[in-house]
Amino acid sequence: QWSYNLTVVSQTYPSLAVESSTKTYSSTLDYNSTKYGVITGILTLNETQYLGTRTGTGDSAIFSADATMPNIDDEVNLTTYWTIGLTDVSGTVSYNLTSNNVTVSIINMSLCDSPLTVPFWNFTMLNESNEVEINGTFEATFSVKQTGSIATNQFSFADTTGVNSQFDFCMSPSTESYTIATAIKLTKIGFVDKFYNYDEIVVTNSTREDNLYMLATEDSTSFIVHVVDVSATDVTEAEVRVQRFYPGTGEWITTEILTTNYVGEAVGHLLSEDADYRFKVYQSGVSVYNSSATKITCAVTPCTVTLVIPIESETGFIEIEDIDSSLVYDQTTKIFTYTYSDTSGDFSQSRLYVIST
Repeated sequence: QWSYNLTVVSQTYPSLAVESSTKTYSSTLDYNSTKYGVITGILTLNETQYLGTRTGTGDSAIFSADATMPNIDDEVNLTTYWTIGLTDVSGTVSYNLTSNNVTVSIINMSLCDSPLTVPFWNFTMLNESNEVEINGTFEATFSVKQTGSIATNQFSFADTTGVNSQFDFCMSPSTESYTIATAIKLTKIGFVDKFYNYDEIVVTNSTREDNLYMLATEDSTSFIVHVVDVSATDVTEAEVRVQRFYPGTGEWITTEILTTNYVGEAVGHLLSEDADYRFKVYQSGVSVYNSSATKITCAVTPCTVTLVIPIESETGFIEIEDIDSSLVYDQTTKIFTYTYSDTSGDFSQSRLYVIST
């Protein structure tokens, strides 16, 4: 015999969060499902409401909702609470559950210095011809989000003095993992402008190190890099990693990262005829094409490199950073062949997981 309408069994909620992050809230309830044919749950955070998803059967109901923390200028405490609606033949009665507080911290990113001292991402400028460290200007916009979240924060930085070669960026809170996209521009007198448009790079306080390469103007030929699919449709917003082979070390080095425009094109800067290049194409962080190695020549102007993605949909494989790999499917034998090479010595195990749709 029910003598009450609603009992709160438990609530789960975060007590700490960073701005723009997504956090999950849930509430487990018991109620009289015989009397109340409909039950609803709405989560309120910072005057924004999120409709809860109900699971559970009979007199048990579990509501969950993913809430996005707001962008803020300073640390703030926010109150969240569930409103539960019970509906029977006479109407709906609503109950506000016990509220909970969450402390939201700002995401901060800057050159490493007081007060930010934990390095997340370090860049070093090198001469592409001899891999010697050189000074230059560095301008960048970083789109940052907590890994797993959707909303982003933007940070911009510019050092136009031309007297620095290393740029170390620290972040706060330093215990979080962040996913970053970049628009980096490098300049130096006597060298062509270079661009590094990283997409969906995950960084932590383990510190990521990347070399950024500059090519002397006299050595550079500008090429239009055109990305299309098998139906000759332009592929927009594709990330193209230009890699050059260095015989002395046996390494493939990323010398530029391009993003295709609305007609599937981007401008790259290559050493024509005298170096081996290959191109890696990504869509939404997924590797969709790895070209074979070749020397690039300009037979007809405008100089163009056309890359044809051999699939029509956004399928492919997620490539592990700093490990050279390729995935090939044989239509005749129906066999996938995954090849990788690890020169770091840090790789311990792997699993090839193939989904056919």
